[in-house]
Amino acid sequence: MKMDLICLIRGGQKSFGGVVCAGAVLLTVSTSQAQNMLVDSYFNGTIVEITPGGAQSIFATGLSTPEGMAFDSAGDLFVAEFGAANGNYGSIVEITPGGVRSTFASGLNSPVSLAFSSTGDLYVDSFSSGNIVKITPNKVQSTFASGLNNLEGMAFNSAGNLFVVSVGNSSIYEITPNGEQSTFASGLNHPYGIAINSSDNVVEADDFATTLNQFTPSGVKTTFGSGMYNVYNCLAFDGAGNFYAGLYGTGSGYNGSIDEITPGGTQSIFATGLYSPTEMVFQTPEPSALSLLAVGFLALLVRRPAHPRR
Repeated sequence: MKMDLICLIRGGQKSFGGVVCAGAVLLTVSTSQAQNMLVDSYFNGTIVEITPGGAQSIFATGLSTPEGMAFDSAGDLFVAEFGAANGNYGSIVEITPGGVRSTFASGLNSPVSLAFSSTGDLYVDSFSSGNIVKITPNKVQSTFASGLNNLEGMAFNSAGNLFVVSVGNSSIYEITPNGEQSTFASGLNHPYGIAINSSDNVVEADDFATTLNQFTPSGVKTTFGSGMYNVYNCLAFDGAGNFYAGLYGTGSGYNGSIDEITPGGTQSIFATGLYSPTEMVFQTPEPSALSLLAVGFLALLVRRPAHPRR
């Protein structure tokens, strides 16, 4: 667990392991907390919440063919409702941490994946139209990219470039913030889904080959995982660098599962009994009690008036 040092200024200086702190109070605050995983089901319209220990509970129900999910910086969850199978228009549903649900955007053409940029804009790809729509926080829609084919999966790297999977073209495209498109990888075997880790390595699921491919930022390709069937776009890294892939499942029950791959390469089953998992996302951590204590104490010190002269 990562611990950050918080120095509360009260005059004077002290050094802690090379960190110079002004004051007599030192608090350690955790900035890397365990995150709950949210997994949606396209067919039964639910979102399941899974704790790091594997406990499952229902987070939301009554959604219409949910696909993509993403959290904004405020902790609100955004869910893409694909719409009818004949290409009828879908929408984006916003769910607050308190469970209040509202429609954030509508009139979207079969939205599949969601991704937030560092500026807070929401990007939505369309499987049917091959377009990517940008939606500002005040809900203004515009076309960010077009001319792509059967899009299924998006993620931003640390430079703010958007990576998007084209199932129809068996490729991954990279799009800069100003909209310049280039081919990052091609010749893939029916790619479905993408995730990018903290080192900007891109992991992609080849559905037909039942394998996961990893690409370095320079495009060098290696095998990241294997033996996975029907992964689709259900891929994500947690804050500790563990990778998770949702297996859609087969048969009438769609008995899906989730595999975990640690940074060391150990692969294991993390969760079972899921109904057709199609997308996953990790919950934005809330500040810890100690973090809030540190912030509150600092505010008191900053606002406390100086002693009057006697």
